[in-house]
Amino acid sequence: MEGFLIAKYDLMLSGTQYLDKYNNSRYYNADGSRAGSIFELIHEKDNEYDPLAIMVCYRGKHIGYIPKDENLEIAYYLSHPEQFYIECRQKKKQCRNDFEMIVVIIKVFSKSKEYTEFSYEVFDEEFPNYDDDVEELKRIRIQKIEEENKKREIEKEIEKEIEKDKKDKEEAEGIIGCVI
Repeated sequence: MEGFLIAKYDLMLSGTQYLDKYNNSRYYNADGSRAGSIFELIHEKDNEYDPLAIMVCYRGKHIGYIPKDENLEIAYYLSHPEQFYIECRQKKKQCRNDFEMIVVIIKVFSKSKEYTEFSYEVFDEEFPNYDDDVEELKRIRIQKIEEENKKREIEKEIEKEIEKDKKDKEEAEGIIGCVI
């Protein structure tokens, strides 16, 4: 890739131990990869935990995330494809005693000598509502949990009513059987 290297990250992916949306192990979604394999980075804006989440994929399969403490800058670079090119390559993949680790090297290239360098001021301009968005996502998750808990309570009450009705019916049938 032509361009000027402006940033380099050497990091371990997060979430490789979880299942993807198809119930496949994210770590094993990287089967066939080796040192130097190219991974795809996708800014997952609708992520339920972080609007700056960056999903890492191999051959279209989800294998993990860029750690949250590293995703600010990378999300910025991804949001400006006209200025930057990003390359993500596997450095190391290892499974030891149920600890599944994938390490990547990410290189950010500027497409020209003229580019807007990342800074927290630039970040605040680019993502002005980030903190509010994170708080809103937390509020939505809490609300979903509360709704699920209420739903479970209602289901339990319905089960109790069904059991009570079944028991009452059995008792009524037993009484009628005795009278006849």
